[in-house]
Amino acid sequence: MKNLLPSLSKEEREALKDEVQKELTRRSFWKYCQYMKPEFFQETRIHLLKITDAFQRVLNGTLHKLMISLPPRAGKSYSTSHLCAYSLGIDMTGSIMRNTYGAELAWELSGGVRDIVQSPKYRELFPWVQLRRDKSKVESWQLKEAERISYFCGGVGGPITGKGCNKLAIMDDPFKNHAEGLSETFQKKTWAFYTGVHRARMEGDCAEIVIGTRWSSEDLHAKLLNLEPEEWEVINVPALNSSGQSYCEDIVTTKKLWQIKKITEDSIWESEYQQNPSEAEGKLFPKSALRFFDGRKLRRNYAGILCFVDTATSGDDYLAAIAGKLYTSKTSLYPHLYITDILFTQEDVPLTIPWVAEFIHKNNVQSTIIEENGAGHVYTYALKKEVRKVSRSVFHEVNNYQNKEYRILQQSKWITQYIHFREDIQPGSDYDRFLTWLGKYVKYAKNKHDDAPDVLANCAEWIRGVICKEAPYVEKFRKRDAKKSKRK
Repeated sequence: MKNLLPSLSKEEREALKDEVQKELTRRSFWKYCQYMKPEFFQETRIHLLKITDAFQRVLNGTLHKLMISLPPRAGKSYSTSHLCAYSLGIDMTGSIMRNTYGAELAWELSGGVRDIVQSPKYRELFPWVQLRRDKSKVESWQLKEAERISYFCGGVGGPITGKGCNKLAIMDDPFKNHAEGLSETFQKKTWAFYTGVHRARMEGDCAEIVIGTRWSSEDLHAKLLNLEPEEWEVINVPALNSSGQSYCEDIVTTKKLWQIKKITEDSIWESEYQQNPSEAEGKLFPKSALRFFDGRKLRRNYAGILCFVDTATSGDDYLAAIAGKLYTSKTSLYPHLYITDILFTQEDVPLTIPWVAEFIHKNNVQSTIIEENGAGHVYTYALKKEVRKVSRSVFHEVNNYQNKEYRILQQSKWITQYIHFREDIQPGSDYDRFLTWLGKYVKYAKNKHDDAPDVLANCAEWIRGVICKEAPYVEKFRKRDAKKSKRK
């Protein structure tokens, strides 16, 4: 460079060299990503190389329809946010639409992209990119040099602000979770939004990207692949590859994934982690899947005695109360709960309050966990008053707003691994009746009674969240406690 430009000073040559490097970075999405976040976009993360290469071809105009499915926390949405920011940096005339299952997530992702384009590091690379102050709402914003809305977003079923997109139309996580992904109602709602709103906003040669977990063989991905099999390029990255190894040891280790697999229901694991939708069928808790013990031979060195209570919410519902001893082990990832006694009845609420109080006293329960959805808090108040007469058991109230069927399915594998049932029970007893209804529970069907698996799912969530402090359950209980303290 000295020979070619002898008249430049050392400072000028360094400045020119720096500008050349910036230009090279601007010409490659991968180089841009490494420039912006080198600790995340590493060469060893092969799945990110695949995604960024596909994104580059989308921007170059050689790929028009791209579908991506990755395990949780793999960086799909984060990479996509950088794609949006990079696209606006190299072409400010382009307009981007990014929709998700709900408006709140869409706005959060939009805010993330705005933060990127306003960051000092980004401004060094694209100094000409500036937001218009008069058009800077999170759901729809525009760059100063643009003649149209630069980025707009929305949630499935909601309104979308913006005239249309001509650069990128992104559907990022069309379903919130497994329950929505398997719901025929949500599948129809999402498809109607996609065909009637999302695609209707696309203009000209606008490229299309669909990102999300493969929840079902009837989800958005499946319908598009059935209708347009030759048009889509698909990137599917399973959490565990064919050799049983992690897709990326930097992000999650093989050992951790196998631990997750051990306690995750098979159909959820195949969908959420392996990107291989497989609807579960049949009974969820057959007798052959449960673990049993002889109550007369139970060890005495237990860590605690717990009671979980699920109150009856309608006339023919069962009140379920289970008492069990918790055992810990250095060789076990989680503690094991041995259920020693069960109260399972359809009697009227006033009768059950003293029965449950006596049940807690009889089993020397140290901690009582009770679900108080709906009018459950009234029952809890009355039960506490009765229990104080005979026991010092500490009460913990929980509220569950998650879809019950999904919650049961989500915890089913953990239940069969870490909850043990007595084999020495009397025929016709509450314990026997509880196991009968537990064995009758069928996946994705209208079950006459789901009280038995419901109380076990509550039990599994509480142990995993409060005792084991496992995310995301610990976050659920932290938020619940925060709301309760505010009410106080």
